[in-house]
Amino acid sequence: MKNFLSHKRLLQCAAGVLASLGVATASAATNIIYIIDTTGSTQPLIDDWKAEITSAETLNELTAVYPGARFGLASHLDFPMNGHAAAGEYAYKLEQQLTTNTAVFSAAVNGLVSGYGGDTPESQLEAIYQACSGAGYDLNNNGSYLDNGDIPPSNMGFVKPLPATEMTLIFHFTSPLVYHNYPEDLSYPDPGVVNRPATLAEVVDTIENECNTRFFTFVPANEPLPSMLASTFGFAAMPFSYDVQTGDALNYSLMAVGSSASENPAEILAEATDGDIKYVGPNLEDLDVAIREIMRAAADPESPCEAGEKLIILPFGSYCVPI
Repeated sequence: MKNFLSHKRLLQCAAGVLASLGVATASAATNIIYIIDTTGSTQPLIDDWKAEITSAETLNELTAVYPGARFGLASHLDFPMNGHAAAGEYAYKLEQQLTTNTAVFSAAVNGLVSGYGGDTPESQLEAIYQACSGAGYDLNNNGSYLDNGDIPPSNMGFVKPLPATEMTLIFHFTSPLVYHNYPEDLSYPDPGVVNRPATLAEVVDTIENECNTRFFTFVPANEPLPSMLASTFGFAAMPFSYDVQTGDALNYSLMAVGSSASENPAEILAEATDGDIKYVGPNLEDLDVAIREIMRAAADPESPCEAGEKLIILPFGSYCVPI
């Protein structure tokens, strides 16, 4: 008998059958947080990033697998001091609290503007920490969050303590993949500050325990590097290759400036949270493939299905259904 159901309709029907059996097809409460690097080094990329993130295809795929998903948005530049960034820049900014309204979320994404930038590493670790904790950062510990470089406390929209059933996916877009304060740098953001910015260990602890997070970084490959970084490492492009079958990034252990570490912080965060680093092409043209892989892995890490498919279990058998 010929099947007249579309792949999407088949998935919806299967989800209905599973629901009637009391089996969930996805987390009942899923938060999807985008953290976007808006420094000048991302300027050639940000328009493509915004277009792909807000495309109907991307949003529909996410909401089909995660009904009721809430979307949040944050951005980061760097601390405006000690040559890291210029006046008016910031290490973290909450752009949009978690919302189920994809139109509101898309408007916030489309409002992002790229610019600024002082040195090559950015405030990625502090931004990730703030997105989960919302703790704020009082550099001189004077009780005010209005001084230069301070980060006011913010609320992404989490319920604290977070229910164990509520999952968060962090999608981080940053380039180049070089983090400040890794390892801990006492001159960052400025030698005179009293409180220190978040370390990698603090970020790992926060995203594991405060927002039940899986951390994913999307990276373009073989893009030109700023001259300072190129001279530091002796190469002119990001040293990435990728698996053409899966799209996974390979050889992405880029050291932080001045560090002897063997792993990149993004790699460590992904490993600690059962996440991943995804190669998505220089213009995010493979973002939809990467998101399908993430959705499949998040739903069932042991799934036998291929990328772009979801495992459904029915009374008459198990099937891999295209997403």
